[in-house]
Amino acid sequence: MASLVPLSPFAPASESWDSYLARFDCYLQANELTRGSVEQKRGLFLSLCGPEVFATARALVAPLAVQAEPWDTIQEKLRNHYTPKMAAHHAFYHRNQAEGESINNYTAALRQAAMHCEFRDLDDALMDRIVCGEIRKATRTLVLALGDPAAALMKISNPGRIQS
Repeated sequence: MASLVPLSPFAPASESWDSYLARFDCYLQANELTRGSVEQKRGLFLSLCGPEVFATARALVAPLAVQAEPWDTIQEKLRNHYTPKMAAHHAFYHRNQAEGESINNYTAALRQAAMHCEFRDLDDALMDRIVCGEIRKATRTLVLALGDPAAALMKISNPGRIQS
């Protein structure tokens, strides 16, 4: 198969690290390279990731050569660098519902923000944020009255049941 347009370098300001890795996996799939060796995947990734990510990878594995470091280790070190857990928690706990944002969109945004938080109980964390960050008093009151995070999430996901 002819090679497709090269993968654009990672841009931290406009995309998450996991999204970039997912795009890299899609690139491998589109170019029929998914069955390649881990060495080939590592080499292709390091060739396409851009100079900033390459320099970061080199620094994270120093004094070893980045080309000699296992692909899994490079991915883990870069993930830890670009999506630190504390930053993910900060983003999650400071995400409030925007004016005019539906509860479903707000909950989806919270779920996305929680992806790297590694919460033991995601439903509890979501309920904490909804209670503290939800604009509409009726939703907050409902969540507090139900007491069960899973039941509250199911109830608020049907906006017709909640009156302002």
